[in-house]
Amino acid sequence: MTALKQQTPLFDRLLAHRSIEKGSFHVPGHKNGSVFHEVATSVYKEILSIDQTEVEGLDDLHDPSEVIQEAQQLAATLYGVEDTYFLVGGSTVGNLAMMLTATKRGDTILLQRNSHQSLFHAAELAGVRTILLAPEYEETNRLTLGVSVNTLQEAITAYPEAVAIFLTNPSYEGYGQDLSEHVAIAKQANMLTCIDEAHGAHLLKSNEKHFPTSAIQAGADMVVQSAHKTLPAMTMTAFLHLQSSRIDRREVQRALRMVQSSSPSYPLLASLDLARAYIAEWTEQDWGTLATELRAQREHLPATPAHIGGYVQDPLKLAIRGPGYQLKKQLEHAGWHPELATPDYLLLTLPLRLPVDKAWQEPLHKLRGETTITARLIQQQPTLSELYLVDGPSETVSYQNTVGRIAKETVTPYPPGIPLIREGERITEAQLHEWQRLIKEGASFQTGTHWITEGFLVKQEGE
Repeated sequence: MTALKQQTPLFDRLLAHRSIEKGSFHVPGHKNGSVFHEVATSVYKEILSIDQTEVEGLDDLHDPSEVIQEAQQLAATLYGVEDTYFLVGGSTVGNLAMMLTATKRGDTILLQRNSHQSLFHAAELAGVRTILLAPEYEETNRLTLGVSVNTLQEAITAYPEAVAIFLTNPSYEGYGQDLSEHVAIAKQANMLTCIDEAHGAHLLKSNEKHFPTSAIQAGADMVVQSAHKTLPAMTMTAFLHLQSSRIDRREVQRALRMVQSSSPSYPLLASLDLARAYIAEWTEQDWGTLATELRAQREHLPATPAHIGGYVQDPLKLAIRGPGYQLKKQLEHAGWHPELATPDYLLLTLPLRLPVDKAWQEPLHKLRGETTITARLIQQQPTLSELYLVDGPSETVSYQNTVGRIAKETVTPYPPGIPLIREGERITEAQLHEWQRLIKEGASFQTGTHWITEGFLVKQEGE
């Protein structure tokens, strides 16, 4: 078993190819690193030597039959699923592929409101009718969590024509719930369960005693995980896992051909192979030791609760209550860059191997104090809403006057990439209040900031 875990077939084949190829008459243009800007050659040299294309012996991601197929099967075995597909466009392409596989134009889907923007984009591209499910909310720490079983059941009863359910678990801040009951009631309603588990690539059966339960263990039909978020894999790498006879694999492959490059990066693919081999070596005891070390970082810091109702926070996520943007600047000044800052907390994504240098804790020392806090979990109202069609005339109004209007553009703070205002959504007072808080704190918006001075686009009244 140990020998099997240590296999890295794709990476090994790239090294073997490097040793025999005398020169390149194929893409990419850097020709194994022989043609490259001299100021960067020393940095890129080793990576360029394995930056290959689909030449003989290196397989093809879109029609794998050799080393890529073997590497994907090793990943599927580790995660305990039927099939695993390597992704080189992040969880974004996985979410797009899930949507395109699970739906056809005109279908109705149930979508968690605090999903990543890629799922909203996927719904738009697929041309589906989207019913939004309001997540539960922890009021004290201002944490948006997941969809309750009651809300999901309400949605299934109200929209029995829905063909699929798209949920996010765990949340950006690492709070996850066991989705077994969600999956069961969806299956009973003949709906597919598709889970964006971008922040859970490290969640395995061997560590479920210490970490949130993966949607894979809960029985979800399709699960997307960003390997690069928590595993030692390169940026833009992810997995798409399948464990359902109701999913047509040919449709999955067709969708992936549409959303992924026909010339995927071999260094990225190989890093997925290596990341899988890395965590395959870990035992339950290893994961337990890590969880203990990670939780020790919470001591004497005003961290958000490790448990909120039925939600368990991933030990790799440390959310520290306080003026997030101010704390972010202090950490960055000391040379440490956090994952996310909000007006209410600072979020750190901790590594699988904690740094020996503890200097990152110094800017947070002044926050030492009582860490126990009573969490208040509430269900947001209303629980269900629908994205409106936004065809027809529009008009521009100041963002302060948008309450009650239907948005014709989207506002997405980044990170975390979760839309605050989504095109087709009727804007609420609560959204406007959060909008103003983020502007005041200097938040970054991936969808631009033109609406602050020029106005916001909304559907024309009467249309």
